[in-house]
Amino acid sequence: EETVQRLIEAQAQFEQRLTRLEEAMIRAEERLTRLEETVQRLIEAQAQFEQRLTRLEEAMIRAEERLARLEEAYIRIAEEVRQLTDALRQMERRLEGIQSNQRGRELEERYRTRPHRFDSLVEDPQIVAPAEVARLLRAAREAGRLTPGEAYELGETDVIVRGRPLRGQGTVYLAVEVSATIDTDDVERALERARLLERALRRGRRRLQVWAVVAGPQMHARAMVQARALGVWWLKDGRALAPDQIPTAAPESEP
Repeated sequence: EETVQRLIEAQAQFEQRLTRLEEAMIRAEERLTRLEETVQRLIEAQAQFEQRLTRLEEAMIRAEERLARLEEAYIRIAEEVRQLTDALRQMERRLEGIQSNQRGRELEERYRTRPHRFDSLVEDPQIVAPAEVARLLRAAREAGRLTPGEAYELGETDVIVRGRPLRGQGTVYLAVEVSATIDTDDVERALERARLLERALRRGRRRLQVWAVVAGPQMHARAMVQARALGVWWLKDGRALAPDQIPTAAPESEP
């Protein structure tokens, strides 16, 4: 009977353990189910994340393509702006040149039509008329004093003036180059044309005085130095400056 009793108790304990084991198995299955659900949610979330990442990558590619197109457009616009800027600068330079030429022509016309502007250089100044200049050039060519090219160059002189020295006797000729802003080219032309005029006027050993003159309100500093060195007069606003009276520098006249 004791043995039977122990078997009954053992059976009861086994059943209790089995019940606990079954309950534990149920809980494990529940946990496993929840874990599977969690894993499934993670899988779905991962899939969604990958989809979002794919869309983001595609959007990034499109953005990079747009950025590349914008960069190309910017380069084109920058080049067009540069070309427009260059064209504007060229137009400004051309306009400045046109305005400068216009001022020069107006100034040249005033010197050609107003002999009194040369009163500070010579007495009784007279503008040598184009017809007289033409006769002088023809005679100089025929006498061999000037080549055709030299005669043409002399004929391009802005103004030729004849007068008497302020001190002394005789006749003085002026070979005048007129410019609103006198530069080194004007100085060189005045000197060269004065030399040609002296040759054209020469009669045997008799030589007339011929002065190289530049006329205008302003002169570049380098032209001033050159005029002093080459002996070219400066007629500035009705005032005659001998070569040694020309200032050595004038910053306000230098561009």
